[in-house]
Amino acid sequence: MKLGATTAQRALYEKQCDRAGLHGNHGLRHQYAQSRYRELTGWPPPHADGPAPSDLGPAQRRIDYRVCREIAEELGHGCIDIVAVYCGL
Repeated sequence: MKLGATTAQRALYEKQCDRAGLHGNHGLRHQYAQSRYRELTGWPPPHADGPAPSDLGPAQRRIDYRVCREIAEELGHGCIDIVAVYCGL
């Protein structure tokens, strides 16, 4: 079975971390995304006891979308779906 580029990159990353004695580092991306979300929006993400997306008003939704795009870019992703996974959106 051939690995996709993302899967292959993650496998390489985990192998290099293991060789260096570092484990569980991908969780740092989740922590970063959640901290950055709180910093940029002014409220915590749902995974950190923040409001559910359905509880956001129109102005908050616009902020949420802009912030998710910014965080996705900072994390090197082309879409905001991964931020939704990290933050619980």
